Amino acid sequence: MKRFLLFVFTVVLLSGCRYKEGPFLSFTSPDKRIVATWSLQNVYRNGEKITTSEYAALKPGCAYAFHAYGPLVVSAYVNGEIRESYTGTWQFANNKKEVIVKFFLVDRQYEYTAVIKKLSKTEFIYEYDDSKGEHWRLQMFSQAY
Repeated sequence: MKRFLLFVFTVVLLSGCRYKEGPFLSFTSPDKRIVATWSLQNVYRNGEKITTSEYAALKPGCAYAFHAYGPLVVSAYVNGEIRESYTGTWQFANNKKEVIVKFFLVDRQYEYTAVIKKLSKTEFIYEYDDSKGEHWRLQMFSQAY
C-alpha cells in the first residue's frame, strides 16, 4: 500500500510540474485546458508591455479560439470591424510544453512555435520569437470565466 501511494504521489507530482508558471497541480489535461476562447489581455514585445501593435493579432482584446483537434480562429478589431482568421491551426509539441500556431489574418501569415509558460483553466501565457528576432509574450484569459 505504501508503495502504491508513493507511486501515485510521484505521478501526480511529475505531471503537475509541466509549465514554469503553473499550475503546479492540475487534474485536467492540457488538451482540455487549451480548448477555449481566450481573450488577449497583455502583450509584451522584447520585455516591454505594449497597448497597440501594427499586427492585428497582437493587439490586446483579440480573441484566440482553440478548438479540439487543432482548428484555431483568431478574431481582431480592424478599422472598427471584427475580422477573423482562416486556415488557422494549433498543435502541441515537445511533450505539450510548446504550441505550434499557424493562421492568416488581415493579409499577414502568423506561424510560430511558442513555449507555454502557464496553462490553467483561466489563464494561458506563452512566449515566442518571431522571424525578425523580436521576443513576444502573450497573456490570455479564458472568456468562459
